[in-house]
Amino acid sequence: MAKTMTKVLDQGLASPKEAVSKEMQLSPSADAVMVGDSLKDVQAAMAAAIQPALVKTGNGQHTLDTNKGLEHIPAYTDLAAFVDQLLATHATDSP
Repeated sequence: MAKTMTKVLDQGLASPKEAVSKEMQLSPSADAVMVGDSLKDVQAAMAAAIQPALVKTGNGQHTLDTNKGLEHIPAYTDLAAFVDQLLATHATDSP
């Protein structure tokens, strides 16, 4: 994230989201979700104006247990559970 913030400043980009999008060659999207297992992952997503989500594997459960205020962040048992939910959500959006 520090490299991304440096690019925001050095390249005159408008926001961390723009820098992340450019760095990862992504088009900004309101549907974007950043999945991680740490508080830093949540903070990076929020700094980039991307919806954060946590997985309870790795450091995820510890992150949830030791940080107040994360109740509004979606948390999934593991990455497979996140993908299942994502696919189920988009399946209902399709015609």
